[in-house]
Amino acid sequence: MSTISCLSKAAALALLAFASVAQAQPPEQPVSHQHMGPASCASSACHGRVSPESNANVRLDEYRIWSREDRHARAYQTLLSDASKAISRRLGIGEAHEAQVCLDCHADNVPEAQRGEKFQLSDGVGCEACHGGSEAWLASHAETGATHAENLDKGLYPLSDVGQRAELCLSCHYGNSAKFAGHDMMAAGHPRLSFELVAFTANQPAHFDFDEDYERRKSPQPAIRLWIEGLAYAVKAQTALLRSERVHRGGLFPELAVFDCHACHHPMDDRRNAQTAVHAGLGQGAVRVNDSSALLLIAALEVFDPAQATALRGELNALHRASARSLADLRTAATNMGRRMDGVLTALRGRSFKPEDLRSLRTALLKRAGAGAYRDFAAAEQAYFAIETLCIELGEGERLKPQLNQLFASLEDEHRFRPDRFSTAAQRLPGAP
Repeated sequence: MSTISCLSKAAALALLAFASVAQAQPPEQPVSHQHMGPASCASSACHGRVSPESNANVRLDEYRIWSREDRHARAYQTLLSDASKAISRRLGIGEAHEAQVCLDCHADNVPEAQRGEKFQLSDGVGCEACHGGSEAWLASHAETGATHAENLDKGLYPLSDVGQRAELCLSCHYGNSAKFAGHDMMAAGHPRLSFELVAFTANQPAHFDFDEDYERRKSPQPAIRLWIEGLAYAVKAQTALLRSERVHRGGLFPELAVFDCHACHHPMDDRRNAQTAVHAGLGQGAVRVNDSSALLLIAALEVFDPAQATALRGELNALHRASARSLADLRTAATNMGRRMDGVLTALRGRSFKPEDLRSLRTALLKRAGAGAYRDFAAAEQAYFAIETLCIELGEGERLKPQLNQLFASLEDEHRFRPDRFSTAAQRLPGAP
């Protein structure tokens, strides 16, 4: 998929100085194979060539791309920075590069028994953090006649599956019951986390070519499917976290990081918490669950599946109201909403997306954005990701680059976000009502 400069800026928006927060092992999936370390892939006979090989079905310079261009390779080094040291000091967790809570996402932090001879934590988020422990497939995956299916059977992680990829990425870029950048960590200086599957995939330096061989082996999905299913999996991850003990481990307040940061963190004279249909029943000043992914998913479903959109809107409103009552009610509402996601995903997998569908969705999003529906920064950020993805998919990314850059400029500093500027910039895009 092609991309344009402002999409790269959009990923930086969420990652900030800690862009190396990265993928690790998929949630609730035991790891059975040893991780042999990136050095096992680094020779010129494997994936360490200085330039791509034209006569092979893979590039063979993947290690070079990862080590020189990929922020995941610098994830561990981030923990040695002055900013990380300050965070760990404020949290009282010892050295950041030794703290498990940091290593879980800044390194391929598998147990000692699963670390091969060339494995080093200091390699950061290496090949096997995403592709799975290579002990069983390292030697055989390059053999003549080896198939992708055989590699998967031996423990290669199925990144070509949209759901599996989304869950793996979200395990660190959003979090789960086992690892999560909580409110205490953010108060200590860790940046707010944000994730959208298409934008982050596009900004990941590609270590593969979209050629006929790749399509035959991996059956890649169009960006619009990655986007909409990625939103659904993000909502699933959120509902799972809301059901977990991590949300309320005692004390007066629940885990505030699952709520909308900007519902509270904005100047007192700048009221951004405008009530919408999904917030009906909440009082002014209520602390709201972060609903940015769900809001964009509802907007998409209103075009592709109105009945599901109506049902999800009701579930989201119930979730908001439950969060204002009790933890037990919140868990029940999160369970119901998680089940709704299963139905949404089943419906989405059975349909195709035509260019006219994408244009209808873009028009709907621009109408909402232009009318000021996305007054919250997190929702506006997700709306931007979606609008730009649609422009690129429709082949208009380069032509609309100036307008998209203006839309991005309204989001460049979340601390000075002005909803009216985002709305005005959205109105300038062709196709806006």
